[in-house]
Amino acid sequence: MAYTVFRTAKLKGAGSIAGSIAHALREREVPNADPERTKDNEVLVHYDAEKTRSDIESARVRSDNVEMVELVMTTSPEWMDAATDEQKKEFEKRSIEFLEEKFGKENIRSLVWHKDEKTDHLSAHVTPIDRNGHLNAKEHLGGREKMSRLQDEFADKMKDLGLERGLKGSKARHVEISKYYTRVNEPPKEQEKERLIPKIELPPPT
Repeated sequence: MAYTVFRTAKLKGAGSIAGSIAHALREREVPNADPERTKDNEVLVHYDAEKTRSDIESARVRSDNVEMVELVMTTSPEWMDAATDEQKKEFEKRSIEFLEEKFGKENIRSLVWHKDEKTDHLSAHVTPIDRNGHLNAKEHLGGREKMSRLQDEFADKMKDLGLERGLKGSKARHVEISKYYTRVNEPPKEQEKERLIPKIELPPPT
């Protein structure tokens, strides 16, 4: 069975956000992306840095507010590899609908369909602004229980595409792709010390 993938990362500060956006738009080197295929990426929502920063400052409640949430939406490789263009388009459409339902269309600041990595995926950046106009990542993501519910709901939206939710409460630890490739080149005894599973590249801390 193929699975849905729905991951989030909280971002604070203009530098951290700029680095993450540069990664999504391929304005910086991405080690696991194929430069020959980068031209095939689709920018679905163009990033407006000036407006986004203005909206963030207007919605700020505390100096340490989470200002942006980066999301990655995809599937396990076997589904994406076998999917037709129509099925991928439907996955894209439903993913956008899900973002609009959960975060509000006006809060989607950047959206890119990446086709230059091993598995096609959507990368989104949203401002977690609530109905009262305040930055409020807790309302959108909450704790572990709320995040788990979001993953449930995302999987339910994709169910009739032949996809299901991944294992709940998995103890597998995901690592940055650069660290993963470092580890797979270590001697076998070192690799056995820890089970590592690669994940889609996210920008390193700024």
